[in-house]
Amino acid sequence: MSSLNLKLSADKIYNQNFSGAKSGYNCLQVDTLLDSVISDYEAFESYVKDQDVAKVELERINKLLNEKVTSLQVENTVLKQKLDDVKGITSSGQDNLSLLKRINDLETALYKAGVDPTKIK
Repeated sequence: MSSLNLKLSADKIYNQNFSGAKSGYNCLQVDTLLDSVISDYEAFESYVKDQDVAKVELERINKLLNEKVTSLQVENTVLKQKLDDVKGITSSGQDNLSLLKRINDLETALYKAGVDPTKIK
């Protein structure tokens, strides 16, 4: 509350003394007004305290979420690298498969031509 620089507080309002005047004021009206003002200040103070608690909680949650984001970014980088590695392996595997098919086709052609490919030196 001190950061708001309020001139009044609930206690100051409650303990305020009014000097008497010739025409005077109706004490009941003054007390009723002061009670309303005090009630408003107390509600405002309670609201500010609640907001401070909520702010602290939101800052804590924000910190946790930022840590989670950082962790997920690191994990994402690692998984992208693994994916790139797997793509490289798959690519060479495809190349090897193509070569094996070609060798098989050539051996089949040699057998059809009457040449045993296992006897070729």
